Amino acid sequence: MSQRNGLLFALATYLFWGLSPLYWKLFRDFTTTEVLANRILWSFVFAALILVAQRSFKLVKKLKDIKVLRVYLISSALLVLNWFTYIFAVANGYILESSLGYFITPLINVFLGFVILKERLRSFQWLAIALCCVGVAYRTISYGNLPVIALTLAITFGFYGLIRKQAPLDAIEGMTIESFLMLIPALSILTYLTMQQSNHFAQTGLASMALFISAGLYTAIPLISFAAAAKRMPLGILGMLMYLNPTLQFLCGRFVFNEPFDQDGLIAFSIIWIALIFFTVESLLFSRRQQKLKAASI
Repeated sequence: MSQRNGLLFALATYLFWGLSPLYWKLFRDFTTTEVLANRILWSFVFAALILVAQRSFKLVKKLKDIKVLRVYLISSALLVLNWFTYIFAVANGYILESSLGYFITPLINVFLGFVILKERLRSFQWLAIALCCVGVAYRTISYGNLPVIALTLAITFGFYGLIRKQAPLDAIEGMTIESFLMLIPALSILTYLTMQQSNHFAQTGLASMALFISAGLYTAIPLISFAAAAKRMPLGILGMLMYLNPTLQFLCGRFVFNEPFDQDGLIAFSIIWIALIFFTVESLLFSRRQQKLKAASI
């Protein structure tokens, strides 16, 4: 029952993230900066309300710890850049490229583990990373420019995951402190927009106000759901299901918003998809071998 519930939570999480282009496209008439500032503000509000409802106040003590603040200051900076890039990408017709970024994120995670955590990489993991580099290189040569959006999303989310893996707080507490650290710049932006009479939250009707407020809710819900899934099911299965997110983003970009996808794009994506197949199959086989060895040693 617990694992089945975990599966439902995981599916809900990746459906939220995978279908997010449909949601963030609603903000296409607003500037990326204004949307980002509102997302930070209302994410903090909803996360703080959840902690109050849970009567979880140990976060206040953590705020006095300089080491904790330093860690979350870095993660919040990475999150700001990731959010800004993604909101910009959706609004300006780069959904396919953003999906590419999240396809290669798992391989970025593995490479960061090798470089920073000194984790050993197995042969097929090296092969997957090499194929991913070939796919990105082909995309760069064929289009004449680096896939900056894809690489920015992958690298920022990769480093963000690395930092949060070692951070002392859970998902909601972490999001609360991150949004708190981003709150002053966000409020400064919204104050400036108000002074310039460009703050759409203050000037438009209830529908636009509700849309801006919902950005916080849309951010908090999948994080809560993901935390619930991680507690109830194996991380290997959770990692496999993660590909549902960029797959749905890709489908939204190609078939809902009709973004162009030519033969060169298909070749680049196909190389990276092959890399992910190698990576996933090898990870599953390795996990099974480890389980058998563990069972035999008992």
